[in-house]
Amino acid sequence: MIPLAHAFQTLVGAGLVLGPDGSVRDAGAALAERGALPHRLGAKEGIALLAGSPVATALALARLQAAERLVGQLLASTAAAVDALAAPLDAYDRAVGRLAGDPVLDGVLDGVLADLRRAAGGREAAAAALQAPVSFRVAPQVLAQLRRTLGRLDEDVRRALVAVTDAPAVVDGRLVAGGGFHAVGLAAGMDAAAVALVQSAELAGQRLHRLLDGRFTGLPDQLSPDPGPVTGLVAVHKRAVGALHEARRLAAPASVGQADTSLGQEDAASYAPEAAEQLRRVLELAREVVACELLAARQAWWLRRRPPAPGLRPLAACLEELVAPVERDRPLGPDLDRLVGVLERDELPEP
Repeated sequence: MIPLAHAFQTLVGAGLVLGPDGSVRDAGAALAERGALPHRLGAKEGIALLAGSPVATALALARLQAAERLVGQLLASTAAAVDALAAPLDAYDRAVGRLAGDPVLDGVLDGVLADLRRAAGGREAAAAALQAPVSFRVAPQVLAQLRRTLGRLDEDVRRALVAVTDAPAVVDGRLVAGGGFHAVGLAAGMDAAAVALVQSAELAGQRLHRLLDGRFTGLPDQLSPDPGPVTGLVAVHKRAVGALHEARRLAAPASVGQADTSLGQEDAASYAPEAAEQLRRVLELAREVVACELLAARQAWWLRRRPPAPGLRPLAACLEELVAPVERDRPLGPDLDRLVGVLERDELPEP
């Protein structure tokens, strides 16, 4: 209610605004200077503008759409890392999808397994290692959990879009006071999405570190073409670590913690806008980690001097256009910023 009141008070000429020179000015006077009259509220408009559930629904829908795009990008970076490491593909066998014992999760997991097999399968030579590190083998389970979490949020958003949230509401000719305005389900769903995204981003950070370790790749440490004189992707890993450190702090649920206001009459809040803001920032940080993993895969492919799996070649070609191989030390921030921009615009080729 408080942030919404601040957002809409200007339209009715109340409160203060910042002028072009940064000075604080009366909102009514600022409207008058622009030849605009304050908006005159009609019946129920004041309630609608201050109701928390509609804005929670709008924010949850926006975050859900952004998260669904990011899931596909996480899958792409996972497949790229699997191929760049030359990891065994047994962990992505369809039979794995039947082992969870959960029909719902089995179905989601099977979809992830199929996507990873399609992207990373068909490489030229099989890997010699019996097992890849755990962060590679459990990627399908973590991505399936993320998809399932977003599926629950999608169901809640669809219900909220057609729900009556007035309080009191007119039901069969009667005024009925209720709590339909309390969008705790959406807030909790966004909190859960943030946790699932952080878990997926953490796994990407682990895979990134394995790609920089010659014991796992058979390539030079730090993916450097000249270890020692050329530091390789050390700074890329540090950026991912920094992004994950912030993301973990944002995984604490915003929807937990109540306080009394209005002498106890208003003693519960959903904190959906806060949950949406935390999720927005988690999405940004997860994109950074995905960009770091993609940059490492691009460098590993270049050092191996062999083409990636057929399903990943459009992705590899896109990365080659965006990022030059790291042949000598250079600032890699601009490269990562270009990759992040491509992810934000959802321009990454799907594997």
